Amino acid sequence: MKQQGQGQGILITDFENLLSNVFSLAFKLILFFLVGLIIWLGIKYIKGEAKEVHSRFLPLIIGILLVFLSLTIPLLIRNIFK
Repeated sequence: MKQQGQGQGILITDFENLLSNVFSLAFKLILFFLVGLIIWLGIKYIKGEAKEVHSRFLPLIIGILLVFLSLTIPLLIRNIFK
């Protein structure tokens, strides 16, 4: 016989796994997009549009760092308190 509340842990764990997978996929897509932007800016730089590249490159690098940190900091905290 099932005890009261026994099945709730399974639902929470499944939801946590689903949420973790969704965020992981979203971060991978964002990083893929940002790397594509770096390649695009590199091509523009080679073509001689250096002023435009310089104004967009720093925010792009900051965005990549923010995405990376927003993924790693929660994982680090979760592993510390596990």
